[in-house]
Amino acid sequence: MEREKEKSKKGFFQKISTYSKKILLVISLISIVMALIGIKFYILSLHYVSDKVDLKMLAQGFLQNSVYIFIEGLGAAILVDFLSKTKN
Repeated sequence: MEREKEKSKKGFFQKISTYSKKILLVISLISIVMALIGIKFYILSLHYVSDKVDLKMLAQGFLQNSVYIFIEGLGAAILVDFLSKTKN
């Protein structure tokens, strides 16, 4: 049973093109870094009040943009994978 799961996982990852894997890796890293920055600004907003910058809005913007960037990167990876398969 476990061997079948490993084979299916390996088969799935082998079906994805290398460019798509690289796109997903880079976009995931960017998304994680932006989410961590957003969390940092949110925690900072709990203890620090600024007259010029609303830290909660800044944190919300970073978190939302990290999700948007990940979704766009996922779409780009799917598109690149599709185009590489149709090219061959």
